[in-house]
Amino acid sequence: MTSDRDIARWWLHSQLLASPRAGAEQVVSSLPAVQAENASQSAGAVATRTTTPRQEDLAAAIASDRVLRTHALRPTWHRFLW
Repeated sequence: MTSDRDIARWWLHSQLLASPRAGAEQVVSSLPAVQAENASQSAGAVATRTTTPRQEDLAAAIASDRVLRTHALRPTWHRFLW
């Protein structure tokens, strides 16, 4: 039987919280999507999953068209590797 501790460890790892990535692009490419109610929340979610959290990294990736920002799926923001 799987313990609560094992489930928590798996969840932290799969959400990149226990194993952060080097930068914003690596985070977005490792997850199917990043979703939030507003753009700053999704930027914060990406920054939290990096080894050196900087929201500017995501802004630069979006500005250079390496990461796609959209809210066409619903009125919440989604981030995809482009």
